[in-house]
Amino acid sequence: MPDKKQTEPIDIMRHRLPYPEVVKALEAQLRTYEAQDYKKGIMETKLQLAVADIDFRALPEVRQLLTDCEAYILRYGSMEQKGLLFFARGRVLSFEGQYEEGLFMAIKALHYFLPTDVHEFTTKCYLLCGIECRHLDMYNECLEYMNKAVEVSQKAGIKGMTAMCMQNVNEVKMDLLPAPEAIRSMNDFLKYLREIYEGKDNFTEALTLLCLSELYLRQQDVAKAKEVFAQSEAIKQRLGSAMREMDYRNRRAAIAAAEGDEKAMLHHTAQAIEMAGVQGSVQGEVWSYTILFDYYIAHGQTATAKKHLDKVRKVLKTKSPTQLDKNLSPLLVKYYHATGDVRSELQYIQAVHQQQLERQQQLTTARLRHATAVHEIELRDMEHQIMRRELNLKSQELNLSNHYLQHRNDLLDDLKECITTMQKDNARRETVFQTLFSKIDVAYAREDNEKDLFRQKFDAAQADFIRALTKKYPTLSPAESRICALMHQGFANKEIATLLSTTLRNVETHRLNIRKKLKLKRADSLQLVLAGIGE
Repeated sequence: MPDKKQTEPIDIMRHRLPYPEVVKALEAQLRTYEAQDYKKGIMETKLQLAVADIDFRALPEVRQLLTDCEAYILRYGSMEQKGLLFFARGRVLSFEGQYEEGLFMAIKALHYFLPTDVHEFTTKCYLLCGIECRHLDMYNECLEYMNKAVEVSQKAGIKGMTAMCMQNVNEVKMDLLPAPEAIRSMNDFLKYLREIYEGKDNFTEALTLLCLSELYLRQQDVAKAKEVFAQSEAIKQRLGSAMREMDYRNRRAAIAAAEGDEKAMLHHTAQAIEMAGVQGSVQGEVWSYTILFDYYIAHGQTATAKKHLDKVRKVLKTKSPTQLDKNLSPLLVKYYHATGDVRSELQYIQAVHQQQLERQQQLTTARLRHATAVHEIELRDMEHQIMRRELNLKSQELNLSNHYLQHRNDLLDDLKECITTMQKDNARRETVFQTLFSKIDVAYAREDNEKDLFRQKFDAAQADFIRALTKKYPTLSPAESRICALMHQGFANKEIATLLSTTLRNVETHRLNIRKKLKLKRADSLQLVLAGIGE
């Protein structure tokens, strides 16, 4: 059997390779591991392959890759790998139109990524949270997540990711601002991109121009929309990128519809629908049918429009039932208005109003779920911080013990050398004793310095605990508060006496005084009381 460790495995979280090179490399790595029957390598590679190829591979294939590796990763995977798993699950749910569940998967992924140094995927998780909140009309939360993504990527110095996050913020502004203001914002962002990339082609600029074409279409400026779309498409082609191809096809169809070119519109929507079916993108398929519906309604062909309306209904009903009413009702209002069916139009206007009320209730529930999930993340993050502090303290304690042992051994070696010298030369006895006493004094001074340094670091690490303790029990002296903090960290009386350069009796006396000030009975545990401080 070949050596399973002969090649270094690919890690998409730290080694960035351009697509499709990374997918080819991962597929080759998977074949190698399968030939070796190397389970760990197979499962980790399947996870990375699902994440790397999620924008291009058919969703059933991505789901299968995730299903294959999920149980193994949850049991044996690192925190980063678990974060990657939940991130991929969130992306899949988003493609399927299950935005609320996608949001909570992204929040779970954040829980695993936040304690790590994988800044790129932490940023992507914040970005995914923002995108899902946008779909759920939770715009305050959306902008908060996206601004957090910008902040994390800027701190990590990931220029391209920062630009992509800022581009997503501008997309949100398309929903919130009037078209002229959104256009100004997009054009300002384009100037910024051209400065930081020094005029070089980049996919963020292509996406920004794509969004800009949408805004010009809203203003019915078809010529300008076509112009900026052509610029976007040219950049995409020069980069050789297959990203967002379905969006580009739908945008071509929308421009053709605005120009009245039915043949071109049908050609581009057919391609987009085919791609949406392969990728499993509900949003892309609904967009295509909506373009067709709007075109035929505008041209008075209500019978043809009705066929595409029924297709929208079928797609949503079978693939994303939770989005059915939200997406379908506005189209029904347009249809009944075009056919002159006033009664049905009024009925659906009332239905839309009722759905908006229900939507507000659902939004409130979603926000409560979201707040609970975020609170859990914050609590877990605090637990990780506490664990890291405790680990640092234990490490410092171990280092201090090692220093004590080393200093003691050095002192014993010096003492042995002095005794040997006196045995050989009794005349130098006084000088030898002076040298020995001097070394003992230096050793004591060094020990005191190290204890002071440890106490300073300990006080800084336990500042929150000591603050909470003195707030609850203001009669405790600084010395008693420090002893409480040391006890809280699991130090025994003898260890506390050594660290504070005092006697064991003094520590025991302090403990008695602490019990009195805390008004504890004989049966009460001081350790349990201290464990509850700050919770």
